[in-house]
Amino acid sequence: MPNNHSEAIHQLYQLKNDLIVIGLTGRTGSGCTTVAKEILLKEKFEELQYPHPTFPPQSLEDRKDQIISNWCKSNWTPFKQIQVAHLICLLSLNKKILATENPKISSLITDEFKEYYKNKILPNLCVYKDIRNNIKQKDPNKRQDTEDFIFKQLPVIYEDIQRTLSTKRTATELFQQLGDCLRKSNTMGIPEFIFECINYFKNQEKHFAIDALRHPYEIRYLREKIASFFVFAITTPDPDRRERLTLKNYTKDQIDNLDHKEYPDEKPGKNASKEDLFFSQNIRGSLEIADVYIANPKPLTPSPYENLTRQICRYIALIQHPGLITPTSTERCMQSAFSAKVNSGCLSRQVGAVVTDEFLSIKSVGWNDVPKGQVPCSMRNVKHLISGALNDGTFSKYELSNKFRQKLIYDLNEENLKGRNISFCFKHVYDDGKIHTRSLHAEENAFLQIVKYGGQAIKGGSLFTTASPCELCAKKAYQLEIRKIYYIDPYPGISSTHILDAGSNKPEMILFAGAIGRAYHVLFEPIMPFKDELNELGISLKLDNDEESAN
Repeated sequence: MPNNHSEAIHQLYQLKNDLIVIGLTGRTGSGCTTVAKEILLKEKFEELQYPHPTFPPQSLEDRKDQIISNWCKSNWTPFKQIQVAHLICLLSLNKKILATENPKISSLITDEFKEYYKNKILPNLCVYKDIRNNIKQKDPNKRQDTEDFIFKQLPVIYEDIQRTLSTKRTATELFQQLGDCLRKSNTMGIPEFIFECINYFKNQEKHFAIDALRHPYEIRYLREKIASFFVFAITTPDPDRRERLTLKNYTKDQIDNLDHKEYPDEKPGKNASKEDLFFSQNIRGSLEIADVYIANPKPLTPSPYENLTRQICRYIALIQHPGLITPTSTERCMQSAFSAKVNSGCLSRQVGAVVTDEFLSIKSVGWNDVPKGQVPCSMRNVKHLISGALNDGTFSKYELSNKFRQKLIYDLNEENLKGRNISFCFKHVYDDGKIHTRSLHAEENAFLQIVKYGGQAIKGGSLFTTASPCELCAKKAYQLEIRKIYYIDPYPGISSTHILDAGSNKPEMILFAGAIGRAYHVLFEPIMPFKDELNELGISLKLDNDEESAN
């Protein structure tokens, strides 16, 4: 019979289970909706394609697999799916964005859609407005009707709109443009509505899966509002993702256009307008701040969701019971790289890297930054350059020359700064089509640290980087005979298909899967020592030292 202490333990962990919100992010074709429908929405654990744990266990990871399987069998709770595209649809109907003369939207509208809008949408505008008000005002008397509309009727409206457009690609592009328009009218309008829906329905539902978040500011908004909010980034090797889209009847041009919208080749910050920064999808930025990375390559088994299911269940179990298992070796190494990147003084993108030997023992750590002794970009002030007030090595001889300074066009509106430093990126200012970066790349820096301090054996080792290596760093990794390269975010360029995919000693490129950053500590640090937890649950083991009993 449970004692008071065991009941207190169960209540403590029930608090972790009362509200769990998982935000899914990733590129089109990566598998966000698949994760929601084929795993998170399943009513029972037995319905999942969870692979049978190996017994007897052959490795430490097999033992962890057994622990996760046992936990999920006893504690699985299905999720309720909130599709961001559906909410964008409802908000757009409320604001009549679909009836505007916006050229980016009107160019996607077909005659069939116009007819559908006239006959089906316009007569029901008051209904859409009422639903929005019910959620905003948290009207308890209309909760059931509102829930039926959001989770049953709205998906049908969304599908009807898709049907009236010429192709699925047109529908995807339309809702991307609608999302941009909504953000322009209210930057936080979309995540605010998501938060209102969760608040409205949380008495009936405990677990929510948001499919799919595509903007880092929206993720940060929800992270501030919901303590139990975790972002799962679903990542897929690009060839596998493009193959999936092709099987869904996307043409090559359509996939290329989709990629340009979702993941442009330009490096972050370059040629980006203010509208792009605040209002357009930013999947790269969303991936960079995810809590958990779920690798979803082309399945190698007859059961297509085994690998996905194992990963998803692992992190749901850890959300419910932090510290249930320990991190993998690859998580430990990538966490070090992730932590290292905040040392970077780069104004565009912070990157961290770790180099290990073949046994995943860390030998060096690096981040993208200027050479030792030079001042990082974030620490320099352009006013000092313009005035020539500093001649102590902060700025290079070239930067201080009249040839450079006289061509420097600037507009320093200090009223908007509110104490911020006026840093500047030389490469961005001096953009002539060539590379003039001041900084070393994170991978390059990590390699050089090994040389700097006498060298260590890394042949056959691994490189962990928060962004896949560029062409220059890829060549160095190849020459050092690095066998595996773990990465989170693919770097624009041809390093993987050109530098690393040639010769007889090709390093293996591996999409990282695991928890890092804030989630690494939240998920792997136990709420209380596990020994104490078992004791409070009445689990007690001891040796019987009574000789008579032994006989």
